[in-house]
Amino acid sequence: MASQLQSFVLAAVLCLFSVGALGGGSANDGSSASAIPARMQKTNVKLPPWESFIRSNVTASCADTTSWDHKRAAMGGLQLQENAPLSGKRSWEGVRRKVVPRNLLPTSEGVPISAVKVPKSDPARTTFHFQPPQNWMNDPNGPMYYNGLYHQFYQYNPQAAKWGNITWGHTVSRDLIHWDYLPLAIQPGPDWYDIQGCWSGSATIVPGKGPVVAYTGHSNASQQVQCLAYPANLSDAYLTTWVKDPGNPVLATPPPGVSSDNFRDPSEAWLGSDGVWRFVIGIANGSTGGAQVYKSTNWSTWTVGPRLASHNGTGMWECVDFFPVAANNATGLPLAVLAGDQTGLTYVLKSSLNDFRHDYYIMGTYDPQQDVFTPINTIQDIVTGFDFVYDYGRYYASKSFFDPVKQRRVLLGWALEADSQANDLARGWASVMAIPRTITVDPATRGTSLLVYPVEELAALRQSHVTLSNFTLASGDIVQMIGMAGSNLDLEYTFEKPVPAPEIVQLAMAQRNSSLTNENVCSPAGAERTGSVGPFGVSVLGAVGNQEYTSIYFEYVMGADGNWATNFCADYTHSSTLTTVDKQIDGGPVRVLETDTTLTLRIIVDMSIIESFAQGGRAAITTRVYPQVANDANSRVVVFNNGTAPVKLLQLDSYHIGSVKFNQLF
Repeated sequence: MASQLQSFVLAAVLCLFSVGALGGGSANDGSSASAIPARMQKTNVKLPPWESFIRSNVTASCADTTSWDHKRAAMGGLQLQENAPLSGKRSWEGVRRKVVPRNLLPTSEGVPISAVKVPKSDPARTTFHFQPPQNWMNDPNGPMYYNGLYHQFYQYNPQAAKWGNITWGHTVSRDLIHWDYLPLAIQPGPDWYDIQGCWSGSATIVPGKGPVVAYTGHSNASQQVQCLAYPANLSDAYLTTWVKDPGNPVLATPPPGVSSDNFRDPSEAWLGSDGVWRFVIGIANGSTGGAQVYKSTNWSTWTVGPRLASHNGTGMWECVDFFPVAANNATGLPLAVLAGDQTGLTYVLKSSLNDFRHDYYIMGTYDPQQDVFTPINTIQDIVTGFDFVYDYGRYYASKSFFDPVKQRRVLLGWALEADSQANDLARGWASVMAIPRTITVDPATRGTSLLVYPVEELAALRQSHVTLSNFTLASGDIVQMIGMAGSNLDLEYTFEKPVPAPEIVQLAMAQRNSSLTNENVCSPAGAERTGSVGPFGVSVLGAVGNQEYTSIYFEYVMGADGNWATNFCADYTHSSTLTTVDKQIDGGPVRVLETDTTLTLRIIVDMSIIESFAQGGRAAITTRVYPQVANDANSRVVVFNNGTAPVKLLQLDSYHIGSVKFNQLF
């Protein structure tokens, strides 16, 4: 950022009151005060001109969204403070106030035995994202809803904080947020077919029989074979104990041309109208990856079917997922619809590409008699052969399931670490799961793309609430939000969609041939470059003195055809003072339609993970960061505009998020 630009700090209102009981009380300094209405106290403040810096009216309000009694500190007011110019660096200096700690939300139902405590000395350990108490975790496996509980299995190393000794961990929840640990479900050996590991797979609920898990065994000869496992006791509500099929492996030979080390991760199975079960398995034939259909009438004998899709140059397709969606319906659909009328149905084929380390999807129609999948879009990415990516960041090996309670499709995904193995071993743990997300068809794109967005249950963790509305960010503005400090936040921003003036269009035309702009890739100059429209957005986990911060933002880029494109980006090149972690810029294009009037941004922050969503879930970026200085009350939030064109922030809503305690059952 240019050194001559002034930076400003906006202290947003933080409503924290000391109340004896909800609905009334007195100020904690002993002075008289009128009764405070239950759950909300609003303050309207008009900002006067600040020397040569003129602002329009700004309204700030805040609400306490908790529903139990606790102490609050009497604070309030909206301030604007000017800082000294900096030499090309964002300023974090300015007003800050201490946030009063909140009560924690209740833990999940169940029997709380030997609760696992989050180490307070570990600044990377998350507080409301699922992760085992220790050691390594990767892919989510076999998610399902069964007998009143959500089940999530996961790849787990019970011996160390690095990959190896892969076992199926098991956890259950009633709300997808509060999880309880269960005993290990499927462990390697003692037989030859999975002695080196029980790799990823899926769960299918077979009518009249209950859940069946199909997984990949890593054999004594390092071959990948497909195996089955079942609950030992269906009357056990937790499905605590699992047994392996005595006929394992049920599928030991890959299809022609595919080696035995590129044959893994069976999907959830579906029953066709012909009475035949089918699932798809990820494969690679040389550099050509694909999704291979297999068929069975009895689950014990599987025969090879057609190849659902493949693409040269993509390498191994992992964790393949295949499911239906209704083009004109926001509710999810179970795989059972594959046996019925296909009118109005669209299908999603997703694969985790091992060579690219992202989850890609393509939408199309499916002929259940011939097992033929036909894409409905012109391929967007000629390199991968897919249309879109679920997430531009460190999000991989996702697996979806149908939730019959809320009639939705839920997506679970693994958030990869971005630090060294030495750091993981020193901490004693590695990896977290992203917040579960819902998958719906984007109605604005006429059913040609998806919206992937956090489940609604996350909102139950929201605590103190700060709002701000109708605020214009001039070129070079940096505005710090007081009352939003912390490492556990849920932030929602709505910007007015910029309409560039003629002089801005001319600037963009001059920049479009520059190496700093690309209509499909975030600029390598990151959030601090001066563009035409943007970069503008939010920086979180920022430390005093600019030692650390991570920026999530939009940037407008004019393409070679003269049309505007919008990139959605995460710049974490300044996220940590550590030199042993990955620090880069992730992101890519987000669809902004002509009918859109706003740009929306949601950012979920939890210690070492940031999950960001643009345009209601049209694009997402999962970021792993390891701040050493910007922790808890020492971390700051700012909004900024490094573009030449002004940007209007229509609405901001900030919430602190309560912690979740995971219990060990049995």
